[in-house]
Amino acid sequence: MTPEIFGQTYQRTPHHSTIAQQYMAAFEYKKGIQRPYFFTKPLVKPITLSGFEKIQLALFLAFTVAVRFFNIQYPNQIVFDEVHFGKYARNYINSSYFMDVHPPLVKMLYAAIGYLGGYRGDFVFNKIGDNYIGKEGEKLVPYVLMRSFPAICGVLIVILSYFILRYSGCRHFIALFGALLVCIENSLVAQSRFILLDSPLLLFIVLTVYSFVRFSNEPEPFGKGWIRYLFFTGVSLGLSVSSKWVGIFTIGWLGVMTVNQLWWLIGDLSVPDRDVVKHVLYRAYFLIILPVIIYLGVFAIHFLVLHEASGGSGTVSPRFKASLDGTDFSNLYANVSFGSTVSIRHLGTGEFLHSHNHTYPKSHNQQVTLYGYKDSNNLFTIEKKDKLSDKELFGEVSFLRHRDVIRLFHKKTQGYLHVSDSRPPISEQEYNNEVSIIGDKDYVPDVNENFEVKIIKEYSDEDAKHEVKSIGTVFQLFHKGTKCTLFGHRVKLPKDWGFGQLEVTCIESPVLKNSLWYIEENTHPLFNQTYPAKVKVEPLGFFGKFLELHQKMWKTNAGLTASHKYSSRPEDWPVLDRGVNYFNRSGRTIYLLGNLPIYWGIVFTIGVFVVFKLVQLWKWKPNHAPTVTDASAKYDSQFFIYFVGWLFHFAPSFLMERQLFLHHYIPSLWFGIISIAVLSEYVWAKLGKIVGFFYVMTILGLSGFFFYWYAPIVYGLEWNKDTCLGSRLLPNWDIPCDQFQ
Repeated sequence: MTPEIFGQTYQRTPHHSTIAQQYMAAFEYKKGIQRPYFFTKPLVKPITLSGFEKIQLALFLAFTVAVRFFNIQYPNQIVFDEVHFGKYARNYINSSYFMDVHPPLVKMLYAAIGYLGGYRGDFVFNKIGDNYIGKEGEKLVPYVLMRSFPAICGVLIVILSYFILRYSGCRHFIALFGALLVCIENSLVAQSRFILLDSPLLLFIVLTVYSFVRFSNEPEPFGKGWIRYLFFTGVSLGLSVSSKWVGIFTIGWLGVMTVNQLWWLIGDLSVPDRDVVKHVLYRAYFLIILPVIIYLGVFAIHFLVLHEASGGSGTVSPRFKASLDGTDFSNLYANVSFGSTVSIRHLGTGEFLHSHNHTYPKSHNQQVTLYGYKDSNNLFTIEKKDKLSDKELFGEVSFLRHRDVIRLFHKKTQGYLHVSDSRPPISEQEYNNEVSIIGDKDYVPDVNENFEVKIIKEYSDEDAKHEVKSIGTVFQLFHKGTKCTLFGHRVKLPKDWGFGQLEVTCIESPVLKNSLWYIEENTHPLFNQTYPAKVKVEPLGFFGKFLELHQKMWKTNAGLTASHKYSSRPEDWPVLDRGVNYFNRSGRTIYLLGNLPIYWGIVFTIGVFVVFKLVQLWKWKPNHAPTVTDASAKYDSQFFIYFVGWLFHFAPSFLMERQLFLHHYIPSLWFGIISIAVLSEYVWAKLGKIVGFFYVMTILGLSGFFFYWYAPIVYGLEWNKDTCLGSRLLPNWDIPCDQFQ
């Protein structure tokens, strides 16, 4: 008997596949009072492995371990971003505060592994190519142990991929095929062999998917197994977002899957309203609150470990800095006087007003920039608008007040802060004026070096709204000559002449926050231990530090826009337009390059699904019975899960203006490989065993051959130049073949 749905007859064409029949138990309609309703049931029964399957899995596990760990000791030098993450691990071991754009979990794990291996922070990760082995042959850092962590993560990713496919309704052979593709995908192998973030991150994402699939297949809602896998899903989600912000895309994917589940639950008339509310509350706690708790906990440990002030703490606010050991504001004078030597900090970016003995290419005036670290080039002496001798300037204390007119004399290069009506080198709009340093000690300034101090009361402390005080007073500097306001923003000057520092201009009608400044350092020859009063800086608590750090992480991440020889854009990744050179030494190279048949296979697989949905839409007719086979329903539902995962981890990259590389595609790549396996299951079920076997073996053969052929640039093995040149299949594959003979 076929049920009626909104006046239509829903016809199901069964397929003679045990897995398909088992799967379709999840797609049932029952007769309701007014209409049939969708009846929700688990997708797949518990998986039981036969003895032969267990042997196959054991052999496959051994093969995976060999693939991930082969030649892991090579090179015994710093490779690519190991220079960053090794340095961060060293900072954790030394408790020295630093700022990075990524959440801290994986970096802390590397530090813990290094510490357990005997590393005490004495090896400095200075640059790519530095040797991990000392002159006497001793290991300066347990780099093999630290590399073993992402390799183990890579092994677990492969094994979990098998079980995810099994619990997604795939037969053993197809699940093994999908896991094997994950095992031999070149970029996944390469990325899991070095001290990098991506392999642990991907493991946590895959754990999230595995736990969610298991949770979705639990037969008893609110039972022990159901709660257990929902808990693991939330924990894995928290670990993902605590490793890299890519985990936010995983949250988006899981959100769509959860809403989809709840939608069908609401329509299931056999589920009481009270249970629907319980479903919502359980998911809200385990999938929202629990990951937030984990995320906050990871940062709490981060702040607890990094408690020492260091060079990296120069980028944080004074209140943040006051929370770090080794920071001493007890000698910082509150009142600012004419004759004071000060550092002036930009409120919006947190960087210092700075100048150095380099010029702009057009005007040849001395550059004025924003610089993120404490430096002698940040120091300016506050002078009055009338030129005074040193004896007159430094011989009295005259506190700076709202509306006072000042001149700023750059101590290191002996010139005055100046604004002209010429256009800046980068922001060349008519309303922007160039800021520079001109003159020398004997130069007699004019109105073009005069700035009016305007205290912005709503941003200033209560006792710092009339007189300028260190840290507490926030002010603008209004240029009297051109009637503009000193302005800083995150536009970077070119590295070749501006060293990547931020641009400073003077603008007529600025965005308020980009025109705000405060004073952080303040000295004067007549200041002493008792006069004037010292600044009292209240340290930030956990949430204050948490919020400030995240603002800086976001802004710094968005500011990583500089070009790089091996950077690429998202549209390049699915077709594997180019790779990334990781390491070159002595006739060997390591070059991050994906497995072309797998990458292109994902594009084909996504295309098939799009065509599948378009055909469904074309065939759909009102008041006619749709015909759905078991295999088609399974393919439609399961492919949707992994297609959304691929899309959610890929599409946001198009919105990013920051520097991107091929390895940013890795989470989407994994979802794409799982999608290949799901399509293969559909081909096997729909077209028969022979066609399915041929389809699978074709993909596997091409992928396996590609992995074997390009293994030398995965593992850093010997190769020859002619073979390398012949292996540049696409125009942008810039493998450094000159490294080979």
